[in-house]
Amino acid sequence: MTVLMMAAFALPLASCEDDAQSQENMAFQTKALELAQDEGQMLLKMVEEEKMAGDLYQALGGLWRARVFANIEQAERRHQEQVRALLAAAGLEDPTADAAAGVFQDAEIQALYDELWAKGQLSYLDALVVGATVEDADLYDLGVFMAELEPGTISETFACLALGSRNHMRAFSRNLERMDMTYVPQFISSETYEAILAQPHETGIAAGCPCEGQGTGNGRGGNGNGQGSGDCDGTGNGGNGNGGGNGNGNGGGGNGNGNGGGGNGNGGGNGGGGNGNGGGNCRG
Repeated sequence: MTVLMMAAFALPLASCEDDAQSQENMAFQTKALELAQDEGQMLLKMVEEEKMAGDLYQALGGLWRARVFANIEQAERRHQEQVRALLAAAGLEDPTADAAAGVFQDAEIQALYDELWAKGQLSYLDALVVGATVEDADLYDLGVFMAELEPGTISETFACLALGSRNHMRAFSRNLERMDMTYVPQFISSETYEAILAQPHETGIAAGCPCEGQGTGNGRGGNGNGQGSGDCDGTGNGGNGNGGGNGNGNGGGGNGNGNGGGGNGNGGGNGGGGNGNGGGNCRG
């Protein structure tokens, strides 16, 4: 394996503490990155794929005013930053640096973006299909790359990206099902797609990936901040929060992307509980 560069860098690790700290407060671990030529090409492709997803979801969210796009876009931007960190550590030029929305150096990614953006403008249903297609292509490429990689920093990062894409695929598929539409995978196999849908939302905690769904729940007993399990599609369960007031309150929301039945906000003291409202950000 031809080694291009050895570099030290800080890799963000997941943190799921009880106080629901923000992603900016995650712990960091310094590692040495040994990058081979083929691994460099993988990173260059993946950073543009993540940008493509973020750009499409930003545009589609603005067009259709759908929460599912706005929230998953945030996750894609975090994915892009994770790959950018690896590129910077290896001293490779970032093709997405200062690139305008919808503009890519990779001709195949540019063509796919143009095709999917045109389709996504046709209807909200088509836009959801576009979202599923993006995650479909992402999962396929990540699967190919991970099969070729040795265990290490890049494979670990790609595994976290794949985890997020599986959650996003579930989110888009659920939204399509609500419109009596079933997505037909174009890149991954039907068996792989069905296996993804058969599994529940993944938090990524065990895999050391950024936690999925951080939310808050407000109860009559006080405000509670807690870790959520949100599903990235505007539905899901909020996390448990500890409130400083009296009574026990149920926090609604607190899910990956905003709306949904939520977790419990536990207040200190005595008294009757009440309903609360919460909102959260999907981390996937």
